[in-house]
Amino acid sequence: MEMRERRIQAESQTAALEAHKTVLKDKVEYLSSDRGIEAEMRRQFDITLPGEQVVVIVEDDESKQEMSSTTNSLSEQRERAWYQFWR
Repeated sequence: MEMRERRIQAESQTAALEAHKTVLKDKVEYLSSDRGIEAEMRRQFDITLPGEQVVVIVEDDESKQEMSSTTNSLSEQRERAWYQFWR
C-alpha cells in the first residue's frame, strides 16, 4: 500500500514537471524569435525603434464632470417625459 501511494505521488510530480517543461519550452521558443526578443525589450526597458513616437492619453477631470451632468440631465428628461405621457 505504501509503495502504491509513493508511486501515485511520483506520477503526479512527473505530470506536474512535464507541464512545467512544456511551458518553459514555449517561452524559450518565443524568446528565441525576433518578435519575442523585441517584445521583451520593449516591456522591460521601455525602448522604441528610430522614428517611433510615444502617445500618452490623459483624461481631463472636467470631461468626466460634463459627462456625469449630461447623463443626469438625460435621465431627468426621461422621467419628465414619462410623467407627461399620463397627463
